[in-house]
Amino acid sequence: MALVDDFKARFPELVTQYGSEVVDQRVGILAGVYTCYFCGNYDDLCDKEAILNLIAHLLVVDQSGSSASAAGVGGAVSSKSVGSVSVGYGATSDQGMNRDTFGGTKYGAIFLQLTAHRRGAVFV
Repeated sequence: MALVDDFKARFPELVTQYGSEVVDQRVGILAGVYTCYFCGNYDDLCDKEAILNLIAHLLVVDQSGSSASAAGVGGAVSSKSVGSVSVGYGATSDQGMNRDTFGGTKYGAIFLQLTAHRRGAVFV
């Protein structure tokens, strides 16, 4: 089965939400570049699930027209109010950029769980 067909079978809610034509076009493009994010083997069952969730995450982010997680932008300030003006930032997670980038959608969070065993040591 082709990646686009696998994607539609795995995530029918996204096909319903964005339409079959959009899914065909965007997943077709993302299928050609997912290795920039994850060097998995589509023939491996676990890698296949990770790749499908990665593509779902990228599709949702692409279609929303914004970054996956605005909460990761900012830094140490969690909230501050001056008069009637208020601002809040989500602190960057201890897990680093991946958690902030992929944690913005349920598909990205699943991708992180599926690929957690591939992460190497962190050196400081």
